[in-house]
Amino acid sequence: MAELPGHVRALACIPSGLFVLTVGSGAERSAALLSFVQQVGFDPPAVSFAVKKGRDHLLGLLRTERRFCLAVIPEGDKAMLGHFAAGFAPGIDPLAGIPHATSSHGIAYPTAACAHFECELLGEADWTDHLVLCGKVIGGDAGPEPRPWVHLRKNGLRY
Repeated sequence: MAELPGHVRALACIPSGLFVLTVGSGAERSAALLSFVQQVGFDPPAVSFAVKKGRDHLLGLLRTERRFCLAVIPEGDKAMLGHFAAGFAPGIDPLAGIPHATSSHGIAYPTAACAHFECELLGEADWTDHLVLCGKVIGGDAGPEPRPWVHLRKNGLRY
């Protein structure tokens, strides 16, 4: 196997977490596993995240509903990771069969998360194969000693 170019190896050194994005309610609820998430503001508090193009149902719900939740996957929680890794077709409830709660703003999230953020969509940018979206944090909570799952990729051009 050929060695990866330097810039690809360098990109793999950027640490990222593992998150679950939830949006919508009832039959229209959707979710996605995300790894490109970052706090980007203090006043107001804000986070950015990237969604791969082609996730039309999820992106449509984000644009329509405008409110969403980002749940932080706890370190080593392979069950949560596995549940959300495959993705979900429209009409399939991504939270069926797993413990979940509804946030103060009416957005469901998995209760096994070590933290969650309730957000209101501020905007999006279309620069690459992923859309970059930004949300103002309007609520959320964290466990007493949250330990998020942090990982480094082996290849800076793949998840």
